[in-house]
Amino acid sequence: MLLSNVRNKNQGFTLIETTIIVVIVGILSAIAAPSFLSMLNKNKVNYALDQVRGTLQEAQREAIRKSKRCRVGLSSSNQSMLTSNCFALVDYTIQASAAAASGATTVSVNSLPIAIPNGTKLVFSSGASGTVSANAAKASTSVTLSASGLSAAIASGETVAVRTLADGVGMQSNISGQEITFGLRGNTSGAGTIALFMSDGSTLQKRCIVTSVGIGIMRTGDYSGSTASVNTSACTTS
Repeated sequence: MLLSNVRNKNQGFTLIETTIIVVIVGILSAIAAPSFLSMLNKNKVNYALDQVRGTLQEAQREAIRKSKRCRVGLSSSNQSMLTSNCFALVDYTIQASAAAASGATTVSVNSLPIAIPNGTKLVFSSGASGTVSANAAKASTSVTLSASGLSAAIASGETVAVRTLADGVGMQSNISGQEITFGLRGNTSGAGTIALFMSDGSTLQKRCIVTSVGIGIMRTGDYSGSTASVNTSACTTS
């Protein structure tokens, strides 16, 4: 019987080949990563748009269903959230630990479940509202409001229903008082534009919602203006 030596050809890559592959993978990753991140951030902005529109539509429906005024408070900050006296489902609940008079600029609360940024409009379950004038850290037991204070007195135990937007999404609007009110028939006097964008500027994608006086028609589109001062004419709706 003749025996032959068979060389094993499955010896793997050489060091040079492995190095070349690693370099190529690194280059491809460096090229793809920014595009992938940009896509994720665009999706965040689009999702935030759906969140805000859905929230406003829910408040409008609840106003009609419950025959009550439903208010939605907006935030002018890079850590965006919505508050209302008509949310059915919430992310967080803020509860007043003591009564506060109309015009009060400090509200005592149970330990905050989330940080509340300056510029957030808080709408309590009674419909009273006030604008936060200083960042309130998570677990704080008081919230400072602007000089105008609470729009009406609140009782101890009243709550603020909070919904947060996708991480990193900023929100600004030119709506008077940063608050939209829906009447018993779903009509609103809170006309204006809400702009949504990535706070860190990582994507040029900016979206917007325009609300109209009267029956509360809402239109969405792309926003091309400054986010520091929202301009309705810069919102191109479809």
